[in-house]
Amino acid sequence: MFSFLFDPINISLVITALINLSLGVLIFISGKNKRINIVYSLNIVAIISWVMAMFFYRSSSPETNLFWCTVLYVAPTLVASSFLYFTYIFPYQKEKYIWWRAILIFAINFGIIVMVILPGLIIKEVNVRPGMEKQIIFTSYYWFYFLYTLSVFSFGFFRLFVKYSENKGIERLQIIYLVVGYALAANLAFITNLIMPWIGFFFLNWLGQVSTCVMVAFTTYAILKYRLMNIKLLLTEFLVAIIAFVLLAETFISTSASQIFYKGALFIVFCFLGYLLIKSVLKEIKQREEIEKMAEDIERAYVIEKKAKETEKIANEKLLELDKAKNQFLMQTQHDLRRPLTVITWYSDLLIEGDCGKISKKAAEIVKKMQGVAREKIKDVNNFLDIEQFKMGKGVVTLKPGVELLPIFEEIVNVLSPGAQSKGIYLKFEKPEKALIVNADREKLKAAIFDIIDNAIKYTPKGGVNVKVESDKDIKITISDTGIGIAEGEIKNIFESQFKRAEKAQKVASGSGIGLYLSAQIIKLHNGKVWAESQGEGKGSTFYIELPA
Repeated sequence: MFSFLFDPINISLVITALINLSLGVLIFISGKNKRINIVYSLNIVAIISWVMAMFFYRSSSPETNLFWCTVLYVAPTLVASSFLYFTYIFPYQKEKYIWWRAILIFAINFGIIVMVILPGLIIKEVNVRPGMEKQIIFTSYYWFYFLYTLSVFSFGFFRLFVKYSENKGIERLQIIYLVVGYALAANLAFITNLIMPWIGFFFLNWLGQVSTCVMVAFTTYAILKYRLMNIKLLLTEFLVAIIAFVLLAETFISTSASQIFYKGALFIVFCFLGYLLIKSVLKEIKQREEIEKMAEDIERAYVIEKKAKETEKIANEKLLELDKAKNQFLMQTQHDLRRPLTVITWYSDLLIEGDCGKISKKAAEIVKKMQGVAREKIKDVNNFLDIEQFKMGKGVVTLKPGVELLPIFEEIVNVLSPGAQSKGIYLKFEKPEKALIVNADREKLKAAIFDIIDNAIKYTPKGGVNVKVESDKDIKITISDTGIGIAEGEIKNIFESQFKRAEKAQKVASGSGIGLYLSAQIIKLHNGKVWAESQGEGKGSTFYIELPA
């Protein structure tokens, strides 16, 4: 009467259902309040329903064949729809409008279920022939059922593949095992439960249900190995509780005092070791989570740093290109400016010397002023050129040995003395007792010293300027004036900033603000140093230059 219970196929179906049930219970208990656990448990329930529907279909009488056949084809639609909904919340629950998707998915699924349940719409009848598998007769609308099931599963797998590309680390591994397990089971089920019965082959229509064990095996491995739904701790606690219960039961059923003592002690020891085991699992889970978080943070930081470096590299390349273009433009502009100024000084010389005819005294004075302005501007252009060459790393100074300093100072004093006298101030030069020889670029060093002395004269309205040269180990040049002085907050920057002048200096005389900066750069290239001291505004200034002898 109950021979169907001993059928190997039916036994395998029951075992498959029990395996799925065990997994579903564990997952549900491990996260009753987690939607992802609940939805996956519902998917397991749908799979169990499908498995047991095949069991009852194979065991049913002719009167109930059609009923169980209907249940057999209703259950896969629930498996497909719950699987699709599961892909929206796995491996994390951050999707928006989750419930709207659930309502839409299960509303469509309900329509398919109605089509299966309506007599003669999808399943026409079930024929039973002696010694053969039961034959299901489908209607021409079966293709609609087949297409729905195929589409839902395909879209679910597509979503998992998208999430695989979006995730990294443990989430990606979880998706891999879930996809592999479901893909193997689903493909086998499609062949043996949907395609083969459609063309009249029913001898393997139970294999799809049994193949769900493959899905269970992969999912279980993902759970234990990669913390899917985080039930490793629950499994440990469950195992410890079962063993402790068995030991306690054996203690109570023992007949002798020695056995009670022995098994009771064994129970106590196991409880202590079980506690340590659970504690170690908790510690392991916590450490693994911390390590994973650190790894993610490090990877995120590395990616951010890498992108920042790439962006910085591109930006630097663009800046270098722009700087190069700017320098070339400035160099060309300065050359173009210097050319007409040189022509102006040349023609001025011709006019002053009378080569173009005699001119009046007043006109000569005007031409001389014009010539002075042109030469001043040529000097500014030359300074600009030198600064740009500094920036581009080009050699501005060429040091040569055996350069005498005394003739340089005499030339500077001879040129600047008339200007100082016209202002009503003095320019004194204390000659050194012996010749001073340095390694220098004579013209550049002369220009640097000239600018500093000229600067002192320019900003000294009364009194005068003293120039003193001393020699010990090094050569020390002192240029002191009785001029407007330098404020304490500005003295540190007078040699460091281009185009910047003290506020009081701007009121006293005109200037470009690059002379002292350029002089400092030239002196540094002579392996020397320059600095200034002042007691404050209105108390004069002293400039010091040191050069190696």
